[in-house]
Amino acid sequence: MAGQNKTDSKEAESFSLSNDIYSEDIRNHIEGILKSGDKERVQLFKKSVIDFINNNHASYWFIPFVIDCLNDFQCKSDDENLDWDEIISLMGVAGRDLDFNPKKKYCLFYDTFDEAFKADEDDDESEGFFELIMKLHFSSTPDFNSLTTEESDVFYNTGITTLYCTICKMCEEDIRQDELVDIFLSVLNDEYNAKFEAGDLIWDIISETLLALGVDRESYEDEENLWRDLYLVNFDDIAEYLIDNDVFDNDYIPS
Repeated sequence: MAGQNKTDSKEAESFSLSNDIYSEDIRNHIEGILKSGDKERVQLFKKSVIDFINNNHASYWFIPFVIDCLNDFQCKSDDENLDWDEIISLMGVAGRDLDFNPKKKYCLFYDTFDEAFKADEDDDESEGFFELIMKLHFSSTPDFNSLTTEESDVFYNTGITTLYCTICKMCEEDIRQDELVDIFLSVLNDEYNAKFEAGDLIWDIISETLLALGVDRESYEDEENLWRDLYLVNFDDIAEYLIDNDVFDNDYIPS
């Protein structure tokens, strides 16, 4: 037991939120806290999440991701009689605890006619997803390739948070399944892929967004039966899941 506590202490000291952190690192840290049963670490973690996002708005997606992790660990606790219920209940974080409204700042409107995005439904012109992110949040930078390493990390998180908030908004407004599929494909096939060879980055943004939405991406993949004979992931089934499960309620923030 002493060895375990020493390991937990080292892990706690080495962990810190940053714009270049991976979702798996956050998940592993949460599991470490649950296994330790240390309520002090719970409060430290909650405070660190809120403080970090208040200073790094683009990383809002961490909160719905943490919520989904806790839901998964609750199921594991129930299945394996791990008695994590109290710690899980204490660890809950919510966007309403932030000092800004991320869903107001990052929601885009999807123009189904032009199959592109607008910052506001009343805007005259629609644009590509990443072009609009650059315009709204990186206006002082000429293009994607001009971003510094630090700015690239913020761009990455901005993409995830924007896609997450946009999907939640559109689901709340009763978007049709085929329209939700079109949102994913519009992002996946954005011209940034060709202009800046951002294919892997775009796919990573979609993948992390799905995690924040509580989607087990691998369960929607079939290498032997490609969706539309082209895509590894079946976006029809993902869209159906998101609409049927009211994803916008995962971290509901009144507009």
